[in-house]
Amino acid sequence: MDPKIFIIIGIILIIILVIYLIYINKRKKLIDKTLLENKLCECVKVKNKAYDYVLRKDNIDIYVKIAYIPKYSQICINSKETWRLNWNTFKTEKGKGYQNNRYLDELVNFLGKDIIQKDNTKKALKYIILYKECESIVRYLNESELDVVSIKDSPYGYKLGTFTNFNEDLVYILNNLE
Repeated sequence: MDPKIFIIIGIILIIILVIYLIYINKRKKLIDKTLLENKLCECVKVKNKAYDYVLRKDNIDIYVKIAYIPKYSQICINSKETWRLNWNTFKTEKGKGYQNNRYLDELVNFLGKDIIQKDNTKKALKYIILYKECESIVRYLNESELDVVSIKDSPYGYKLGTFTNFNEDLVYILNNLE
């Protein structure tokens, strides 16, 4: 084969990689800006932990984990540590199944371990943010029954919401502390 073809393929792959890295960087900056500049509580970005951010208010620390999911997707919470992501490449009609699925293994470390608080007077809450949005979030009640999960629910003691609803969800969480 002609070596020019390999050069052209290489250049195309480099262009695709650069575009992907620009998209990832833009997404991270948007998340940082939204969380760090919220006016309801102090936010600290964390590195090398099971969570990504800590939101601090007077009597509560909210440990935030960001889960990146495709646009046309559904989250199914099977158990405390087992979450299944179902998604389609393109939007389909309601009631149709999802073509692809996988387990969200990247959340197991965050979901399975308890948060150890240094200050026992503060409450700790785990909050998972699905970036950017999700068609539905459901969980198994038993072997055959599913229930829709919203920010008002606390499956296994944590809160779950989407990035597009972050500000409204945070207001709800802070106003309805148990």
